[in-house]
Amino acid sequence: MELTDVEPKERAAILEDLARLVRHPDGHGLDIARVQKTRHLLRLKVRRWRVFFAREAATIDVYAVRRRRGDNETYRNLDFGGAPLPVVASRLPQGAPLDDPEDEHLLNPGPPRQDECLPEPLVEGRLTLWEIPDPYHPALVRCRTADDLLAAPVPAEVVEAVLGRLYPRSAEEIAEQARYAVPSVAVLESFLEGRLSDLLLHLDEEQAAVAAWQRGGPTLVRGGPGTGKTVVALHRALHLAERGGGARILYTTYTTTLARYAEQLLSRLCEERGLDATLEVRTVDSVIARYAPGGTSTDVGDRAARECLREVLRERPDTRLTQLGARYLLDEFHEVIDGWGLTRLEEYLAADRQGRRLPLPRADRERVWDVYLRWRAALRGRGVVTWPQRRVVALARIQPAYDAVVVDEAQDLPPTALRCLLKLVRRPEGFTLAADTNQSLYQRGLSWRAIDAALDMRGRSAVLRRTYRSTREIHGLLSDLSAHPHLDVEELPLEPVRTGPRPLRLTFGGGTDYDRLTACILEQCRLHRIPLSGVAVLAPTNALAEDAVTELNARGVNAVHARGDDLDLDYPAVKALTLHSAKGLEFPLVVVTDLNEGQLPRRVRDVPPEEHATYEANDLRLLFVGCSRAMRQLVVTHDRERPSPFLRGIAAERWGEDRPG
Repeated sequence: MELTDVEPKERAAILEDLARLVRHPDGHGLDIARVQKTRHLLRLKVRRWRVFFAREAATIDVYAVRRRRGDNETYRNLDFGGAPLPVVASRLPQGAPLDDPEDEHLLNPGPPRQDECLPEPLVEGRLTLWEIPDPYHPALVRCRTADDLLAAPVPAEVVEAVLGRLYPRSAEEIAEQARYAVPSVAVLESFLEGRLSDLLLHLDEEQAAVAAWQRGGPTLVRGGPGTGKTVVALHRALHLAERGGGARILYTTYTTTLARYAEQLLSRLCEERGLDATLEVRTVDSVIARYAPGGTSTDVGDRAARECLREVLRERPDTRLTQLGARYLLDEFHEVIDGWGLTRLEEYLAADRQGRRLPLPRADRERVWDVYLRWRAALRGRGVVTWPQRRVVALARIQPAYDAVVVDEAQDLPPTALRCLLKLVRRPEGFTLAADTNQSLYQRGLSWRAIDAALDMRGRSAVLRRTYRSTREIHGLLSDLSAHPHLDVEELPLEPVRTGPRPLRLTFGGGTDYDRLTACILEQCRLHRIPLSGVAVLAPTNALAEDAVTELNARGVNAVHARGDDLDLDYPAVKALTLHSAKGLEFPLVVVTDLNEGQLPRRVRDVPPEEHATYEANDLRLLFVGCSRAMRQLVVTHDRERPSPFLRGIAAERWGEDRPG
């Protein structure tokens, strides 16, 4: 935030004039002018400083606060190339004077170039003035070029803060960044002086209405990638906490990374606002573990499940079960029997098996149930309890404990987990779900009412249609993917306001050329001012993610393999992870690797032919989710001779330069 660079006395003067601007929207008594070429951007003069802002409804959008210097550097990077700001026109008088036209020739110098020396040396005093934490100073002082800075072993937000000082963003870039809600100038002053630790993202009118909904029953918030479901869920939890009365509120999600972020933000805000409420943040499985302790790790449980099934199938060979296949049977156990909490054969015979294409007649279900019971017994003999089984145990033990429960990324939770969370809330109106069924990787054919009669969302469901994460170009590629006949996608969000470069497709011959891929990553980081720690390499398998880490490190690019709970978004390195692990995350630059035939979609084994389309659709949804993690740029790589058939549905004009090797 550029205001942190301003000396305290002058910052006080700026805040005082901003407060006057809030009280007097016409700008009476203030030195205000319209900035050339931006049409809607205005300049407020405060002593040596220039505050660039615009108005949208009742809010003031502050774009930049820069010192007036002799070389007119104040106006650097504020050019729009003639395009207007994507905000409502200011309510200031149309007769406001134009700003100094002599500064136009200094606008928009562009991003740093390869091996370009930094415009200012990074020294201790300057870093201290910019409020860069002391532990990061030694690594930053060693940086001589822009590439050094992009690869610096410090958190992404630190690199971005320094880049913002050295290479100020254009007004257009600033307009496309996240907006933060500051209810008053006093709150902004508290934040700048360190009395407030964080700010909540600004909600648009659609999101704000949903966050404050009171509909006399459970609430469902739906929306596509980047529409702000998580932001709304966070605001919803805070809104419920602000009611006071000593309420107990649970915010929960299935990803550890998202839970950590939410816990840090919400706990600070509750404490700083003195809210009379207990707001608890936990992952869904950690909630389950409280009521069903002593389980097995996921890796051990999955391995034991496969081994035990092979054992029981060998004991009593059955042609029909062999035709169904071991993988299909395990999915039937996890997704249908344990996923829905079925404990008796009669319940299984009556189940409609949502999301399963192959119908199973009564005789087949009886066979499956028999092998399921023997499989369970084999697991017990090893002392293994799978996570689906733990959820069934917890469901029988849970009692109401919270006044409100907010569930983020609900589309990937099995019915038993959702029932557990619903039982935790004292009244149904305290239950809120945020979900995107288009991104569901685990619950195909999900129906809320089928899970529990209390989850009747008629009249209590809202759809967020504006997307804020990515660009029009990335959205266009996602639109093509969603048109695949095997992918049953609900309506995509509206086209984003932000624009950017077209996604890149890199084709290789005989395996990934990591020299060229590394060069591409570095080039995109320079162009879009992205620290290497803001880059994600998404691969179809853990083995391919490991390969990427090895190859990038060998070329001097610090990279780590991020697995599940070990994922640390702040760690200063490129993150290599599987497409599955990227669920619920976002990165400025995403590289999806190895989109080759046989790798995505994966070759299907041990399932009936009737189910092949189901598994292929799930892999396509996996690709959709991976590509939708990209905020500024998306890069896809594949073998020139073996491209994934999923790529055929993407129009040629969606791609930028195709770089064959």
